[in-house]
Amino acid sequence: MARDMYRVRLFIENMGLGMTPKAAARHAGYTNPSRESKSMLADKDILTAIQVIQTENQKNSKLTRENVMENLIEAFDIAKTQGDPQAMVRSMAEVNRMNGFYAPEKKIIELTGPEQERQQQIESLSKEELLELLNREEETPLLEAHVDEEGEYVVEQDAA
Repeated sequence: MARDMYRVRLFIENMGLGMTPKAAARHAGYTNPSRESKSMLADKDILTAIQVIQTENQKNSKLTRENVMENLIEAFDIAKTQGDPQAMVRSMAEVNRMNGFYAPEKKIIELTGPEQERQQQIESLSKEELLELLNREEETPLLEAHVDEEGEYVVEQDAA
């Protein structure tokens, strides 16, 4: 089914203005904006057109990451002189977000001893053996999980 190019152009322009995909599709006149926006965002040509407009808008606004940071720090300083702790916290929270300080932490878990041996045993199994292991019915599971007194999850390997 061919797309209505007028509506597609409106969608692209709306996205370039910073609208959410659903809002851009609704403003372009689509009756099912959620479905249509997902469909259009899957189209590489449409994504490229949106990126071109967004890049153009960014160049025209002369707004850079550094400018935004400077403005937020200036807002912090103004809030500090006015004695407005809420505004200070909000501006610093935004600076921290832009610097990626709120990104999820990456945890690396290293197995040692029996856990490492068990991992190596599992990795050495064929697909058929793995499926058999997963599908077999046992009265006791290979791993047992419970919550301890401190509210932490504890996973214990069955000694079998």
